[in-house]
Amino acid sequence: MARQRERTDPPEPASPARQRIDLFIWHARFLRSRSAAADLVRKGHVRVNALRVTQPGHSLKTGDVLTLALPGRTWIVRVEAFSERRGPAEAGLALYTRLDAAMDATSA
Repeated sequence: MARQRERTDPPEPASPARQRIDLFIWHARFLRSRSAAADLVRKGHVRVNALRVTQPGHSLKTGDVLTLALPGRTWIVRVEAFSERRGPAEAGLALYTRLDAAMDATSA
């Protein structure tokens, strides 16, 4: 007699443990295109845990602190999660916590 296999739903894809820095910057919606994110990194305008990064393929993990020198402003953020793809703005906001906003509030 043949055994029937139980049907199980496929597991939902888990959030990756690490992600390329250019993908994270693009998914978090700091810039409009991945190539612009890669250029920002190549030009040395990004720091990870206070160390300058110039390789767009640099691997990030949750808890890393990024300093982004964007045109006209500087952001300091902590990586909270990663995304498989770029989603709406609300999804991008969930990927990081702003640390520079807390500094602005204490200095005022």
